Amino acid sequence: MDYCLNGIPLQEVDAQKDLGVWISSSLKPSLHCSKIAKPAMSTLYLVKRAFSAFDEDCFAKVVQTFVRPQLEFAIEAWRPWTVKDLIILEKVQRRATKLVTGQDSLPYESRLVNLDLFPWSYRRL
Repeated sequence: MDYCLNGIPLQEVDAQKDLGVWISSSLKPSLHCSKIAKPAMSTLYLVKRAFSAFDEDCFAKVVQTFVRPQLEFAIEAWRPWTVKDLIILEKVQRRATKLVTGQDSLPYESRLVNLDLFPWSYRRL
């Protein structure tokens, strides 16, 4: 079925960005998760280069200021529910927790406990 606007046929697309959120034709958040994880990882890389070492307080401030807003923008509209999408977002948090001095050699679960964080699968806003 072709849709028209003022007699002009509209182009069909697989995905569209609207108000900062990528919407796919399947309505799954997978595309959006992968699109936001990439700049969040880039931000972590820039933070790593800017600071020589992180303690727990500095980590909390930096992540809450620069990384989390990128990952949680308009989450009410696209909340991930598939395991694949949660893993994509979890990778960002895994990498972020390794930036804290003395935490990089610990298992991920221990880093979460030490930094008072929860896995992404627990986060429901």
